[in-house]
Amino acid sequence: MAQIWNPQTATLHLPNELDFSSLAAWVKQNKVLKLPVERIDFSALKNTDSSVLSLLVFLAAELQKRQSSKTIEVVNMPSQLQTLVELYDMHSVFHYYANPTV
Repeated sequence: MAQIWNPQTATLHLPNELDFSSLAAWVKQNKVLKLPVERIDFSALKNTDSSVLSLLVFLAAELQKRQSSKTIEVVNMPSQLQTLVELYDMHSVFHYYANPTV
């Protein structure tokens, strides 16, 4: 099983597959809601649906509560989710990086 949390970079690494049927169990099993996430890496994610956006919005709101001047960073978001972000006009929720330098 791949490492999902990198405390040095405050990065949450999403698994290969995460959708409505698996999201709640994955979040609970990995105690994701307790992590001080500042960055979400979608690199491994191949199969997903819009439910992942709810996790992204929640984690972005939690970061804003902890550090109001920070915006969550998102790297390697799949194009299908990028389309939804554009459709829902969610650009202000996070900073998106297609090719991260870190």
